[in-house]
Amino acid sequence: AIAHQLGALYHTPHGMANAMVLPHILDFYRAGCADSFADLSVAAGLGTRQDSNDELADRFVQATKDLIRDLEIPTYVKGFPASMVPVVAERALNEAHGNAYPFSQAPMKYMLELGYPVPVYMTQDQCENVVANFVDPSAPSGSKL
Repeated sequence: AIAHQLGALYHTPHGMANAMVLPHILDFYRAGCADSFADLSVAAGLGTRQDSNDELADRFVQATKDLIRDLEIPTYVKGFPASMVPVVAERALNEAHGNAYPFSQAPMKYMLELGYPVPVYMTQDQCENVVANFVDPSAPSGSKL
């Protein structure tokens, strides 16, 4: 959902935006997804079942970060100012939580839009903390879109 907003508002290509966001999302979910990350680590050849799940999960997250660094994926979105962090976070949460359609305005869409199947939903503050990683250090501080 964060990558979608970076693409929609700042024309960041979809795959690039996902690659930029991925390490931060892995960090966010790391504690609650150690078993799944451990499975991915073993599948990627980063360890064996003799290693602890925590160790395997850490290796998977680090290997993902290393790959993104080696591919020279940008770390910020060109033109993205800090003033837009709350807006991008709110839009992403509305998409991910499935509440883009208020019940009073579109009851059928509200019931059909169940949100993203994720281990836990972010709060506004948590999402802003992730989104803040993509601020362009050269963007004017008061700029919007």
